[in-house]
Amino acid sequence: MKKTLLSLLAVVLSFALAKSQTTNIAPLAVASASTCNTGACATLNDLNYGTCGAQQMWITTGTPPSSTPGVEFIDFVWSSPQTYGKITIHHAQTGTRFLAGATCQRWDAATSSWVTFHTFSGLNNANCINDVTFPTAINSTRLRLTAFQASGSQLSNVNFREIEIWDAPNPNAGPAQPPIANFYAPDTVWINSPATLINTSSFQSRVFWNLPNENPLIAGYNRQAGYIDTARFFNNFTYTFTSPGLKLVKLLAVNDLKRDSLRDSISKFIYVDTPSQAPKADFITFKRIMGITEEAPFIDLSTNGPTQWEWTIDPYCISCITD
Repeated sequence: MKKTLLSLLAVVLSFALAKSQTTNIAPLAVASASTCNTGACATLNDLNYGTCGAQQMWITTGTPPSSTPGVEFIDFVWSSPQTYGKITIHHAQTGTRFLAGATCQRWDAATSSWVTFHTFSGLNNANCINDVTFPTAINSTRLRLTAFQASGSQLSNVNFREIEIWDAPNPNAGPAQPPIANFYAPDTVWINSPATLINTSSFQSRVFWNLPNENPLIAGYNRQAGYIDTARFFNNFTYTFTSPGLKLVKLLAVNDLKRDSLRDSISKFIYVDTPSQAPKADFITFKRIMGITEEAPFIDLSTNGPTQWEWTIDPYCISCITD
């Protein structure tokens, strides 16, 4: 009996250790901020951790930073909802221009508004790396740090090397299911016109894309372990074909239902051709009223193979003097 109990405990411990492993999902997001200086906003999640004491980028703030949410901020945006439970802040240096605290907000798609879920303070400015664990796991397409608190010899322009965001089990999710790989692709796409393939898989924790017969790939795309730039193309995949013909597209969907992951794949052909009609411009956006500093994506629906776009806003602003 004792041996059986010990074996059971070992299995339970092994399972717990496997489930405790988490993934940094920050590189899967687009990072932005109220103002990025020295380095680009992408420095926040480019996996280049640098060296403590060597400044890589800083966010412009007042002295001290504004306590009003949304005035000064760092924002991470994913293409699909993510569940996260902790962040790790890699400060650029200790003792000055140090982020000691902030308000954490998630984006509520139902109300199109930011919701505060956690506030932290008192990070030790003698440490170049600090963890911030949230009380509960958050599921959202966006994470914002705002209302900064600074410490050290200079209380403005808090600086960073990297911010990691760690995934967590979705508190609203049911039992995990094996992944089912699938994606939407039009029957025909056009030469030199970017085509977006839409991931419609189910129960996946992430997906991987490949164009097996496309060699070489166009500039800016590369394969890692047989799949294309897996961090960048976590969800939907956009590619510009430069030659005509039938093109094979493969999608692999995986999740961590088992320790070694479950996976499913699907392959489809799409046809690449030369457009025979003039392009027709079209787009859609889902917001008509926005708050200050809020972003609204404009989704291109143009057809017949456009290769160049020019966006204008006219007039630039209506009723600016009133609100």
